[in-house]
Amino acid sequence: MYGRRITIIAVVGLFWLGLAVSASALGQAFGRTLIANIRGLRVTMYVPNPPNGLTWTAGPLAICNDTSCQPSEGDEIVETGWIKGTDFGLGNQIRQYVAWQGTSGGFFHNYFVGTALNANTWYQFQVLYSNSANRWEAWRGTSIPWYQSGLGWTQGQQAAIGGEAKANGDWMSAVAYQPQYKVGTGSWTLFNYGYAQTSANGCVSRVYDYGHQGYTC
Repeated sequence: MYGRRITIIAVVGLFWLGLAVSASALGQAFGRTLIANIRGLRVTMYVPNPPNGLTWTAGPLAICNDTSCQPSEGDEIVETGWIKGTDFGLGNQIRQYVAWQGTSGGFFHNYFVGTALNANTWYQFQVLYSNSANRWEAWRGTSIPWYQSGLGWTQGQQAAIGGEAKANGDWMSAVAYQPQYKVGTGSWTLFNYGYAQTSANGCVSRVYDYGHQGYTC
């Protein structure tokens, strides 16, 4: 599976401020940062062991090609991270997923990227536009289990990292450590999020420098 492009279309959107579900229905806790011309985002995330039986709960990171970052309004995005739940055929597994949208529209998802993830384990996830391969990539550690070319955009305007759940009040906990971004041919740069974006039951706390948690509060 690694290094092979897989395309799965989902009828119901997972992330990001809504999609097929309205934004107000989601539990959300994101640290968001405006970064002009960002083409790389990576972060070490703690993958917890959420309780079984949830519809879904997730720890996403994303590059958006718009400051509002609304795929439901046509904004381009590439997103990855972990997810657990009963929806989308997950069967309470913890998996890496990818969601993406290009300039031609159509919001796509793959909820089974690579092998299943281990609970209570740190993983480094990464979204990157590869100038050499001319494609968007999702990484896990040093492996590239997903890539997609032809999306019509090569850099974004915003980074988003945090937690999300199917509904306000659902279990949510996403810990992000040492987020880094890349612009152009520059090196990876550590950063703290610029501002928090939450729904009613979501909170964001900076638990250490260069790191934060999105959780249900």
